[in-house]
Amino acid sequence: MGPKDLYGWQANASPDRLTKPLIRENGKLVETDWDTAMDRVLAQAAQGIKHTDLLAVAQRCHPETVRQMHWANAKLKESSTQMLIS
Repeated sequence: MGPKDLYGWQANASPDRLTKPLIRENGKLVETDWDTAMDRVLAQAAQGIKHTDLLAVAQRCHPETVRQMHWANAKLKESSTQMLIS
């Protein structure tokens, strides 16, 4: 068993656990709603996916990263085609 399996359950009950999404505004983290947070993630991912250098770094990091990248790419294409075009 790895550390996440052994101790991960403790994080679920931690008072430090985040319960709402946070976004950075003027250098500070502020609470927001899920729709705003996901819009920000999709917009930044759409910009990042245009840069082949970033994708190459992600592919070299770890095989797990490549699988996650393909999943994220599929989700981006599925939910934000208009962002990828702009």
